[in-house]
Order: sequence, then C-alpha cells, then structure tokens
Amino acid sequence: MKSYKFLSILTMILYILYFMQGITYSSGSVVSQIAILSIILIGLFFTLNTFSLPNQNKFNTKWLLFLLINVLYYVVGFLSGTLPEVSSSVFKGVLICFTSFFTFYYIARKTDFDEKYFKFFFYANLLLSIIRFYYTNDTLTNDSNSENVVNNMSYVFSFLIPFIVFIKTNKTNKILSLTLIVFFVFYGAKRGAIIISLIGSVIYMLFELKAIKYNKLISRLMFIFLFILSCYFIYDHYANNEFIIDRFNGIQEGNISGRDIIYSTIYNKYINSGTINFIFGFGFAGSTVLTGYLLAHNDWLEVVSNFGLIGVILYLLLFISIFKLINTSIYLKNNIRYKYTLLSIVLMWMTMTIFSTWYNGITNYTQAILLGYILGDIDKYTNNKY
Repeated sequence: MKSYKFLSILTMILYILYFMQGITYSSGSVVSQIAILSIILIGLFFTLNTFSLPNQNKFNTKWLLFLLINVLYYVVGFLSGTLPEVSSSVFKGVLICFTSFFTFYYIARKTDFDEKYFKFFFYANLLLSIIRFYYTNDTLTNDSNSENVVNNMSYVFSFLIPFIVFIKTNKTNKILSLTLIVFFVFYGAKRGAIIISLIGSVIYMLFELKAIKYNKLISRLMFIFLFILSCYFIYDHYANNEFIIDRFNGIQEGNISGRDIIYSTIYNKYINSGTINFIFGFGFAGSTVLTGYLLAHNDWLEVVSNFGLIGVILYLLLFISIFKLINTSIYLKNNIRYKYTLLSIVLMWMTMTIFSTWYNGITNYTQAILLGYILGDIDKYTNNKY
C-alpha cells in the first residue's frame, strides 16, 4: 500500500512539474512529455485496479462508461483516419481528467492517505498559478498592445477553491487563500470563471458557518467579518474596472465571444442530421466537423456532436447519480466537510458545462482528483460498515 501512496504523491508532483513548462523549462520539451505520459500511465494503472474493487457507487460505473465511449470513438477515428487535428489534445484532456479520478478513488479506498498532502498540493498549485498568471498576462498584453486582456488562468484559480477545506487549523489562512483566488479570477476577466468562483465561494462560506459550532459565536462573527472584509477588498478593487463591467454588459447585448454562432451551427446541423448521427453523433471531436474547425465551448453540445443522443443521456446520468449520492449518503450527512466540497465541485462543474467544456479540459484534473478521493472515502466507509 505504501507504493500506492507513493504513486498518488508522485502524480501530484508530476502535475506541478508539467505545468511549470514555459516558465522553468521550455514548453513541449521532453520533461513535460514524460510528466504527462507518466500521469496517464499511473491513472490507467489505477483505473484497471479499480475494476477489482467490490461494491462501488453507481456514479463510478457511469464515469467509467463515459471514459470508455471517448476511448472507443477515438480509436475508431484513429483507425479510420478521420480524426480532426485537435483530437489528440482533446483526448489527452479526457484521459487526464477521468483517470486521475480513479487514481485517487483507489487511494482513498485502499490506503490511509494523509490529507495534509492536499494542503501542500493546494499551496504549490496556488503559487504556481500566480506565476503562470503573470507570465500569461505579460504575453497577452505584449501580443495585443493592450492592458485589457482576458486570461484563461482564471479557471485554474477557480478550480482550487474546493481544496481550501483541507486547510484545517487556520481560518485566517483560509480567508486569505480564498481572497487571493477570487482576486486573480476577477483580474483574469473571464466571465465564466468569475461565475463559478462565486458559486464555489458561497458554498465554502456556508460550509464554514455550518462547521463552526453554535456555541462559538465569536468565531462565527470573526469569520463573517473577515469574509465581508475580503469581499469589500475585491469589490473596491474591481468596482470601477470598466473592462470587466463592459464584458458582463456585453452578455445582455449578445456579445458572448461568438458562442451563439457556434451553438446554433452545431444544434441546427445535429437536429437536421440522419438517424445514425442523431443517435451516435459525428465521431470524436465531432463539433469541429460541424463548425468547420471550432470546438463547441459547451459540454452538452460537445457531447451530442461527438456521441449523439447516447452520449447526452450518459452525461446526464453522471449528474443524476452524483446528486442522488449527495442526497442519500449517510456518510456525507455526518461529514459536512466532504458534503460541501462535493457539492461545490459538482455545481461548479455543472455550471461550467453551459459556457465551456469541463470533461475534456486538462486543467480540470484538480476537481477530478477531489471527486475521486471523496467518493472513494464514501465507498470505504460503506464497505467497512456493512
């Protein structure tokens, strides 16, 4: 079991190493390729090992089926020579997200993993994300000759919010970490990231208020004061930021970065397709076939263009399964930290599917890791009890 723990810690280190490319070493170098290949191989190892575990929750089955349908469509496309150019990067994102889930599911089920490693992983990721943010921002600013740029690193910061619960002892550090995250999310001016970060922040706030015992009135008031102070700091910094305000006002005017054209193109071509395409889709990365070269920027349209009605039903069942688990799990009723963390991940994930893609995003691995770990812990508790 020590070797399994080592592999889980190694996976987290490899993620940090991989995302250091372009900063400490050149992008696309052999270092990054070895790191990402190692992550995928470790993930596949634990995915295969998970098959042998008894009494798994129903979400796992659907998660595995969705992974397998991606693998099947990719292999068929590869063998037939019909894969679009973006397929390799998209498939890499799918493998990383879905196999990382199984890595930490298995670790939670079969080992006594020390959660302090999640805290270290969070701080390392936060520091690296800040460095990457400024590096990306400088590049975007120089390329556009403008200070008003949109930085996709905002999403990376948003995905770190659920990790804050693993800072167990110091509430000041928790609030400071959350403030820092939300600050950079707003700084990046990515509308979708701002929305999901606010969802994660609200759920985290509800958890902390619930976690503080009712007889600790001073602790509650102090936490609320620090939270309000942090909110005011962020509001005061960005309230007069015309660039962010204009971007949100643009939504009302129909300015959604061309997504309306992409959405309508995919929807109309899918609805008017033949029976085979309607049921089974247009193949891996099929959205690029329908639009010419663009991905859907929406999970549901990406899934329906790739896998048709079958894929949409399976993806919908993922959400139904996880919400049912959150609502019925006895373990979660007694462990509000995991319950609120799981709720935060799922609501952020579900919201993101509307205006972006989650399941094939390489940076979503942080949420997949926690999702797998918590579900593994739930199943370990259930199996030990019965």
